[in-house]
Amino acid sequence: MELRGTVVSWKGGVARVRIAVSPCAACGHSCAARSADGGRYLLVHSATPLAPGQAVVVDASLPSPARAVALAYLLPLAGFMVGLFLGNAACDGAPLPALGAGLAGAAVAYGAVALLERPRRARVRLVGGPRDAVCPQQ
Repeated sequence: MELRGTVVSWKGGVARVRIAVSPCAACGHSCAARSADGGRYLLVHSATPLAPGQAVVVDASLPSPARAVALAYLLPLAGFMVGLFLGNAACDGAPLPALGAGLAGAAVAYGAVALLERPRRARVRLVGGPRDAVCPQQ
């Protein structure tokens, strides 16, 4: 997914980019999109230094909805169930240790999700002003 925005700050290879909510955010007019609440912010990795105010196009890869559901719900649930069954077998049916093992299994699953999704970050793909933006005030 391509998002157009303006660099707010850049430090150590990470830029804070204000994402445009309409094409007017790229022009000099005082449109509604230029107001303080007219956009959202992203932290974007960029090897090249970016100057504040520079217009950029950000390439943000979005996961499929099925993958998102699997990582957010199914993997932690499977970790909880495996921990619960292992805790139940190890503690001869005692409920509190089994529940603790289930919660530990869910925590391990959430840690695995965090490690799997760590490299998924938005990156600056093209540096330059948006050429096809049209301002309604022109």
